[in-house]
Amino acid sequence: MDFGMRSSTALVFGPLLADVFPEAASALAYDDSSVLQITASPELEEVAAPRAGRDTYRAPQWLKALTERLRRASASRALVYAVFSVLYLVPTLWLATYKLVWDDEFFTLYLARTGWHSLLAAMATGADQHPPPFYYLTGWVLQHFGTSNITLRLTAIVGFWILCVCLYEIVRDLAGPIWGVVAMVFPLSTAIYYYASEARGYGLVAGFTAMAVLAWFKATEHCRRAVFLPLLAVSLACAVSSHYYAVLILIPLAAGELVRTRALGRIDVPVWFAFMFTLVPVMAFLPTILSAHEYSAHFWAVPVWSEAVYYYAGQLGLGAIPLLAFLAAGRIFGFGRRGWRAMNRGRGVSLHERGPLTPWQATVLYLLAATPVAAMLGAKVATHGFSPRYAICSIVGIATLVAYLLSRAAPRALTAMAAVVLCLIMYGVEIRILHEAFAEQRATLADSARALSSSGDAQIALMDITVMHQLSYYAPRELATRVNYLADPDKSVEYLQQDTVDRGLLDLRPWFPLKVVRVESFLAENTRFLAYGAAAGSWSWLTYDLPKWGDTRLIERVDKDRTLFSVEHVRVPHPERLAEQRADETPMLYKQMPQIGPSLCALWMGSKDCPILQ
Repeated sequence: MDFGMRSSTALVFGPLLADVFPEAASALAYDDSSVLQITASPELEEVAAPRAGRDTYRAPQWLKALTERLRRASASRALVYAVFSVLYLVPTLWLATYKLVWDDEFFTLYLARTGWHSLLAAMATGADQHPPPFYYLTGWVLQHFGTSNITLRLTAIVGFWILCVCLYEIVRDLAGPIWGVVAMVFPLSTAIYYYASEARGYGLVAGFTAMAVLAWFKATEHCRRAVFLPLLAVSLACAVSSHYYAVLILIPLAAGELVRTRALGRIDVPVWFAFMFTLVPVMAFLPTILSAHEYSAHFWAVPVWSEAVYYYAGQLGLGAIPLLAFLAAGRIFGFGRRGWRAMNRGRGVSLHERGPLTPWQATVLYLLAATPVAAMLGAKVATHGFSPRYAICSIVGIATLVAYLLSRAAPRALTAMAAVVLCLIMYGVEIRILHEAFAEQRATLADSARALSSSGDAQIALMDITVMHQLSYYAPRELATRVNYLADPDKSVEYLQQDTVDRGLLDLRPWFPLKVVRVESFLAENTRFLAYGAAAGSWSWLTYDLPKWGDTRLIERVDKDRTLFSVEHVRVPHPERLAEQRADETPMLYKQMPQIGPSLCALWMGSKDCPILQ
């Protein structure tokens, strides 16, 4: 048999096979260095010249130089971290300063200001689903650095920064530094970037998830296990201490470790021991979790399967669509491969800088990307509550896979830079969208304060929980003391099929400086009052019963959503409830607040962080 003829034939048609079967060709090139050496020989270049001339082009020297500079720049951790920090921190701090505190963030602000034992008592009501350590950490920041819009959101800002840095390190090892930069900036181009300036635990969850995945990748490669195994344990515990839904991280990690165990034929005991730290916060705060479970019967976020699918379009937002189209083009047309061969012709290097994912790495990443499905399943079976942000840890799997698969489909360095530029453009769009939304919030609050300040001195029943929160905090005390939230969990269930807001605000009166009163008590004490808010909304049931309480008259339509009513000749629908309500001795933090003077925002944060309301 003429083996020489077969070798020459295989080598001559190598470029053709690379076009038809790119993954197989790359695998052969990666594993067989002898083939690469023969391919680079002058004799082979003479034989393959006609085919190469038709299939590739010679890249100009300036393009090769540019590519080399990009590779070197992306490989410098100091340079990458510094440039990214500026690109991330400047707009994020600006947005965090400009954004008004809103509903969920007021939970963080009020509960973080209390002591540990008081915090545990507040958590025992079940009115909030965040773990106590998150509030304690935020309280520590506020105590040591002062209360401001920045310090209130500092944990989220840092957590999101950790997410992006860890993504760079993960993909740097999987596909090369230049693709690590793609993964690093990808989250900025998605709607998930909103949580970088949200004073809740979601930014920390994303950051600690990425840190846990990085630590597990390193530990399974036997790279400084004395460092990365403890880091894995701490990251998992911190993620769950930021939000209980972060326990879902354990599913992909455990599945990946099972695949690894089967491949190696032995159990890596230290890794499994590190996994156990995921359950430490759950066991430590199990009574709090069980208390919160009592709210699940009429929780506001009813789990619907379509929400799990919507997550990918709604949370990934602008950044996903063009980048995924970019990825599809690379897979279908081999986009970037000819350019790669031209840039590396004769160098004897592989099509890809790194080998393929191991089965256990692929298992972890794909299951992480599918976290919304696991979260929905858990909500259907156990928690009975699902919001897309509960599955935020999936961004780690999604960003890693997007960058990695793009590197396999279109391995050219300039392709990676094009992806980075695309992400940064979408990042700019996200910043503009958020700023416009925050500006609209400010305008709504200013219009509401203007309308109510000029409405006389009657007490006001708020039909909009966001306006209630913000007026209580940002308005001068003369106006803040006039606004009331009328709570009736039974009515809320009857009209809205949920009682999360009414029940939660009643339970948290000792910790929230809001004027929360029961309906009959308010009506008995006010023969005339005003009602303000969204007349048709999914968060207030007041408009359904307003005509039953007295003569209702429209005074002003403040904006397209909110109206101001006057209610006179008030009637108490259930006077038999008054005795029980008046016997309620639950302490109210509101009664300890000043009745006149500047706003709570000015007292706690200083006037520079507060809007001026007339």
